[in-house]
Amino acid sequence: MQGNRLYPRKFPDADQESAFLQEFRRSGARFALAASLAGALMAFSFVVLMIGDEARDINQHSRQLVRLGIGGLLSTSCLVLWLLPRFSVRNYLFVVGVPATLACFTVALLGYLPTDAEFPRSGRLTVAMCLTCFLVYGFTRLPVVLMFTICSVSSAIAIAAAISNGDDYGRALVIYLAAANVSGCLLSAQIENRERESFNREIALVEAREKLAASAQASSDASAAKSLLMAAVNHDLRQPAASATLYLERLTAHIEECAPSCMPLLGKVRECVGAITDNLSRLSVVADLNDKERVLVPTQVDLCAILDRLVGVYSGPALERKIRFEVALPRRGNLTLMTDGARLGDVLANLVSNALKFTSEDGRGWVAVRAIRFGSRIRITVRDNGIGIAKHHHHRVFDEYFQIDNAERDRDRGYGLGLSIVRDTIARLPGHSIFLRSALGEGTRFDVWVPLAPTIERAVGESAWSGLHSSACNCEETLARGCGHELEEKERNLRGVYVLLVEDDPLVRSALIETLKGWGMLVDAAASPEAALALARRAERLFDLVVSDFGFDAALDGLDLIREVRGEQGRVTPAIIFSGQIPSIDEKRLSELQVRAVSKPIHAERLRAELDACLTSV
Repeated sequence: MQGNRLYPRKFPDADQESAFLQEFRRSGARFALAASLAGALMAFSFVVLMIGDEARDINQHSRQLVRLGIGGLLSTSCLVLWLLPRFSVRNYLFVVGVPATLACFTVALLGYLPTDAEFPRSGRLTVAMCLTCFLVYGFTRLPVVLMFTICSVSSAIAIAAAISNGDDYGRALVIYLAAANVSGCLLSAQIENRERESFNREIALVEAREKLAASAQASSDASAAKSLLMAAVNHDLRQPAASATLYLERLTAHIEECAPSCMPLLGKVRECVGAITDNLSRLSVVADLNDKERVLVPTQVDLCAILDRLVGVYSGPALERKIRFEVALPRRGNLTLMTDGARLGDVLANLVSNALKFTSEDGRGWVAVRAIRFGSRIRITVRDNGIGIAKHHHHRVFDEYFQIDNAERDRDRGYGLGLSIVRDTIARLPGHSIFLRSALGEGTRFDVWVPLAPTIERAVGESAWSGLHSSACNCEETLARGCGHELEEKERNLRGVYVLLVEDDPLVRSALIETLKGWGMLVDAAASPEAALALARRAERLFDLVVSDFGFDAALDGLDLIREVRGEQGRVTPAIIFSGQIPSIDEKRLSELQVRAVSKPIHAERLRAELDACLTSV
């Protein structure tokens, strides 16, 4: 360490030493300016104080001239240091060293000038010399050896002057000045050592910051590259995965009639394709959430539309598992939230999917979704009577890939990403929060708090059912009364529905055509917005439904195309947008055009549910 050395050690690197000296002298120039100003003020003060004595004592005249000379020299030094800072730093030894040397030797030589005998010579000289040494050692930032040489030689001259004049206090003067020089030399050495240590730490800190910045940039670049790779992989894999899913649904119907013995094998294939599509969907959501530059901007969203989609998607799976699934639906427009509709929909879908997954299939299981208003916020509750979560697992269930009692990684029980996606989504939506209540064997309850739009004002604790009609009654009350009615499956006969299908990927377009025609729908398909508009202009009848991809290599996107088709037909034609990047679509545009957005890839059951929900909402 520099501070443990009596004499400061230079930096081994010449550039580093030069940089240190520049900084050291820059601060030294400010201190030297203060010291020079103090010295000049003292010299001129003595001149003023001794004006009356000068008339009575002829010897004071020569001393007054010396004081004026010192004051003028130090004043000049102040002006140079103040007005020419760069010149002072470049020529530091001259600008600071010369005035310091002249001041020290002048004070020392004052001992040879005659004075009156009334005042002890040594007392005044001791104070003056010690003060001069203090200013030189403590403020000038000159090299230690140079300061010691200037001060010790001038002190020796002062001592010699005192002895030559027969001063009775000469020996005391020796002790005082020796102590002043030794302590001053040690002080100046420690000051420089500390400055060198501070400079060295500053360099280390700068280097650490540069390394950290480089590391952060590398991490950012790697994250961006990963996001680009995931986006490319998702895009390139989603299209064939979506096609394979739809083709498998069509193939299943044929094999079930022609070769039922092959159904178990086909079922395994469907499971594999399903696992691939589920992973692609989760990876897409995770990659989108990891994109910190993408800001989630809340807009006004109708809660009914979000809950209605839950009913359409999960009623079928719930009936298959013999689980009662009930959702209370408010009237459209009666509850307007300030949120990201697609994100909140994904959150609730994850919670409902988990609830169905971990609820008993013995016919007594239930999953309920309801909402209650509390002033400017609404609480959406997803509750089940499933296996529950032990309290010591509550703090970990939102971690990525964490699963309870699934060491074998059974795909039927998920991948441990759903709740982490829920947590990250809620964290990025302003004013949103989520709370978990659960106990082993007592079911699970998630409360999602969402801000209402500013125009909505309700009393605290007012129920969301108040003044609303519900698609289902409270599940707990229903079960307590022993109601045994089952949810009716809401399906619409799609036969004869005239569809305009717009999809630029030939595999997906072909699969969708086969699937839609298999349900008895009439399909006109196009690969681009321009071709779709041409079909709309020459169609013999109005389209009943528009199903379109979102992104095209054209001036129009899917929403622009839907607006143009509606303009051609002169009515608000029901429409669905398919996309692998639903969160990137402007929720406000979707809401204004009243268009449903569905993520790729999609299973045939959900596709039919979305088509049915879209047509029944007209």
